[in-house]
Amino acid sequence: MNIFKEIRHIGVIAFISIFLLGCQYGLNIKIIQNNEDKNISFLIHDKGDSSGINISSFTVYKCSDIKRRDDQGFYPTPEMSVWRITSKEIKGGNIGSQIKYGSISNSAITHIPPKPLANGGCYVVYAGAIDKYGNPRIATMGFKINTDGTAFQLNENEYQKLFKDNKG
Repeated sequence: MNIFKEIRHIGVIAFISIFLLGCQYGLNIKIIQNNEDKNISFLIHDKGDSSGINISSFTVYKCSDIKRRDDQGFYPTPEMSVWRITSKEIKGGNIGSQIKYGSISNSAITHIPPKPLANGGCYVVYAGAIDKYGNPRIATMGFKINTDGTAFQLNENEYQKLFKDNKG
């Protein structure tokens, strides 16, 4: 009979652990652009603080590829991305909290080489990161490239609309 109590106890602990991990708040992404050469970088942060954050995966999709898929959510398969990297180390290694679009580093594995971002294009970033406490977290955002090559982040309503309007 004690074995059943032990199993139940372990089950309760597992449920609480999964519940608490699921309660992690998402991280934020800020887009940074060099005005001279129009290079775009992304900064992953937690309410403005990027210290101790290490990117573990970084994927960029076209907005037009975001749509409801049966039992798979809204994001397409990684093979449909315009750029996808993961850290060589699960904890994010040396990627840090900021990444330049298309950069190739020794601390990351490139799964999908970067495709040029189109002027007038719309994109969604989906990034995994490890926070300063060692917890896995997710960050996502949308951005557009103006016809002159300048980038701007979608506001929350524009970003949410991508997911509401694209039901597959």
